[in-house]
Amino acid sequence: MLLKNFLWRLKTRYLVLDFHPLALFYYFGAAMAGLGILGGGWSLSVGVVGTESFLFGPH
Repeated sequence: MLLKNFLWRLKTRYLVLDFHPLALFYYFGAAMAGLGILGGGWSLSVGVVGTESFLFGPH
């Protein structure tokens, strides 16, 4: 409920009634955080991070 009200206030007060560029930075930061989480999950599912060859190089 807090997130829903925050997003409503962000949209209404800072994009519709009176434009403020900080609102765009909130949305951009949320999108980039989402992409970072998806990328981290993908790298863990592929097995790139944490393998011996990734950490120490080929032997």
